[in-house]
Amino acid sequence: MSWLVRHVSSRIRQLRQQSGYTLEELGARLGMKGHSVWRIETGRRTPSLELIEKLTEIYGVRPDYFFTDSTESVSAEHAVKELDPLLRDLWQEWNQFLHCEHAINREQAVAILKAVLHALRELRAEAE
Repeated sequence: MSWLVRHVSSRIRQLRQQSGYTLEELGARLGMKGHSVWRIETGRRTPSLELIEKLTEIYGVRPDYFFTDSTESVSAEHAVKELDPLLRDLWQEWNQFLHCEHAINREQAVAILKAVLHALRELRAEAE
């Protein structure tokens, strides 16, 4: 097994374990069986670029994360996802709105975030 395959496999396993996904759960998100994920994580199967792309969406990392030693490739989205499974799911749903066929535009996204922040400020003021 080449260094690159070993490295990419290790990164995939590391992200799965950090996120708390089982092999079967990650497999379901990727459209494959858990055993296939295990084969990738152990270097018995080489992940395709399409699979790497799906993993970047699931974990919120840049593609270069899988090919480098740097942890700087971990995006802010990844940090949010680690906080709580509900936040992870909400963040992924938010990203789907931003990247779907009828994606919301920047102005709409800003308006939504401003409304959410306004509501949070009101809740905090009521609690005080």
